[in-house]
Amino acid sequence: MMHIKSAGTGYVGLSNAVLLAQHNKVYAVDIIPEKVDMLNNKKSPIQDKELQEYLQTKELDLTVTPMEKKYKKMQKKFQTGRILFYRNF
Repeated sequence: MMHIKSAGTGYVGLSNAVLLAQHNKVYAVDIIPEKVDMLNNKKSPIQDKELQEYLQTKELDLTVTPMEKKYKKMQKKFQTGRILFYRNF
């Protein structure tokens, strides 16, 4: 299992985070607190039938937090791209 961090829960970031969270530990952050609350309540902030179904029915290892809390730790990890893969050894 990998630990994955994703910045942003827009269409691309959220879709990737949800799919990856089926078999990995995914940490997602967003700057919009309402989106964070919705996702933590298994509701999609995006109107997408399949995404909503995944959030409600799949066993996901997904943690969503506001950007302010995680930004300083993640800032060093994000050099390029929006998703960072790493393994804990």
